Amino acid sequence: MASYTRGAASKFWEKVRQLLTVNPESNTGVPVVGVYRTPSPGYEET
Repeated sequence: MASYTRGAASKFWEKVRQLLTVNPESNTGVPVVGVYRTPSPGYEET
């Protein structure tokens, strides 16, 4: 299964995120650039 979101920046920040989140099993929700929407909105083929 492909992952379309980024992981944590470092182990420290991942631990902080897990401690402060309601559901630590959820992902960050930040899409990986270049994978999520191709072609991007507003793309005009020339």
